[in-house]
Amino acid sequence: MDWENLAGQLDDSGGLMPRRPGFLNAPAVRRAMERHGLDAKRLAVRMGVSAVTVRSWIGGRSAPNPARLAALAEALELEMVQLTGVPPALQTLADLRIHAALNQAEAAAAVGVSRTSLSDYELGVSELPDTLVPRLAQAYGATADEVVEAWQRSRDTLGPSK
Repeated sequence: MDWENLAGQLDDSGGLMPRRPGFLNAPAVRRAMERHGLDAKRLAVRMGVSAVTVRSWIGGRSAPNPARLAALAEALELEMVQLTGVPPALQTLADLRIHAALNQAEAAAAVGVSRTSLSDYELGVSELPDTLVPRLAQAYGATADEVVEAWQRSRDTLGPSK
């Protein structure tokens, strides 16, 4: 995928992304729905949810869980990064997890830490142990460098001020 040109395709309004992890890039979703001839009701039927739920996702009032997000990406033939509007250079640790279609409990179990510890790493309030980096990389389908960089962005953008 051509990441340099992706940012220009993500949001017609000029914004790059919603900054709440897992929330949708509504313009990309609407374009994909139009491309597939889907309205909220038809997409809801494909997804096994109500049309109200789909409208809530698109309107930014709620976010699909990571498994539903992955199913939505598949239904709309979008990459997760297109669906959420968060390009790799801006992903936080939570974004990596969500793009891997894992909720916190699943990710924590996969890497052998508590959900609370994983949450603290995602928020940037705890140092990321070097021993955890390769396990997160494997669980998230990322490189060790991508995990460390995402954690640093988490610390810089979501963590406490220094």
